[in-house]
Parts: sequence; structure tokens; C-alpha cells
Amino acid sequence: MTSDGCTPRSASPIRTPRRLDRPIRPHQLRHACGSNLADAGGGIDVVADLLGHASVSSSQMYLHPDPGRLRAAVDMVPSPREQAVVTS
Repeated sequence: MTSDGCTPRSASPIRTPRRLDRPIRPHQLRHACGSNLADAGGGIDVVADLLGHASVSSSQMYLHPDPGRLRAAVDMVPSPREQAVVTS
């Protein structure tokens, strides 16, 4: 890994603890880093910058929306019935 902690220096497998059944590749760690950044609330521009992407579209693969967060976002949108009561 380089100093930013997200960019692998080589593509060779990393030695894994015995409790893991398969080797972990540096790209998998990079993907986990990007996904964790996005899940922790980092914007796509932050993920792109930390992973060294030239374009934010390259960082979209790290976005895995949590169903609970999606439901909360939908619940935050007021229904037309609620808006009618407020504006009347």
C-alpha cells in the first residue's frame, strides 16, 4: 500500500490469516476501502480523490446503498397529503 492506504503497490496476493478460506488481493482491499469510505458518509468526490480517480464516475462502483438508508431518505420526503395540510 502507498501512504494514502488505499492504493496497492502490487497485485500479488496478501498472506491471509488461517480463518480466511481464500487469499485476499490488494484490489479487494482497495475496493473495501472505497466502499467503507462511501458507507461512512464520504461523498463520491472524497472517495474519488482518496483513491486517485481522475473522474468521480470511476468511483461509482464503491457506492452500495444500504436499504435502511434508502428507506430513511424516502421517509424524509413529505407526502402530498402532509404538504396540503401545511399549506392550507
